Amino acid sequence: MKKRIGLLVTVALILAMIAACAGPVANEEVPLPVSDAAVYLTNGGDKQVIASGGEVEVQSGGTLDVQSGATVTMAAAPVFTGGFNVNGGLSDFGSGSYVTADGDNDVGVAGDLEVKGVFINTGKLGAAVQSVAAEGAAGDTVTVTVQFNDAASTAIATVATVIAYMSDNADGSTLMSSAHDGGVAILTDGLLIEITADKVFYITSEADGDVDMVFTESGSKTAYLVIVLPDGSLSISDVITHTA
Repeated sequence: MKKRIGLLVTVALILAMIAACAGPVANEEVPLPVSDAAVYLTNGGDKQVIASGGEVEVQSGGTLDVQSGATVTMAAAPVFTGGFNVNGGLSDFGSGSYVTADGDNDVGVAGDLEVKGVFINTGKLGAAVQSVAAEGAAGDTVTVTVQFNDAASTAIATVATVIAYMSDNADGSTLMSSAHDGGVAILTDGLLIEITADKVFYITSEADGDVDMVFTESGSKTAYLVIVLPDGSLSISDVITHTA
């Protein structure tokens, strides 16, 4: 009997040693050595879980480095407390990954969003490319074509409206003193709504973001078309030249 008991004890010890060497069973939760820890490992140590009340703290001077090719998945709208600094690219928010209360795919920041680089709002008006033609063979008229682009230099595919004015200076710092005697009008594409006759006006593009305008002057004149972009910066044409 004693031999049998000794044999059973030996077998039990061997099985215990094998189990210890095998490590945790798949999907078994392995908590940190704290009672009822809110941060623990699962999947045999391949997954770290931060439960309600848990926290990962990166202290001053520390770095959380997500390498190229890694994936960060957020199932609901993330909340950032304090400043949010982007030193590289912040792009491709997908469909529904970052949803705020209004149902749009937004990034909501209750504080500061600091981008050390270029903030590109694709698809929305961010630039205007102007092309000034030479005075027509019949004289008096000069055509200016405008293409509205987004900040990534891609033509927008929507109607957009800007305010524009005529200037005597190449930097747009003055309002034209004397308007074109033959006026300013749309050639074929777009809409022009005058605020101050032939000096200040709204320009509305067609659905592909283009506008063409014609300037008529019987005498000699130089002028510049100045478009005020949504961020307050200016798009200024090359010189519009009329000869007598």
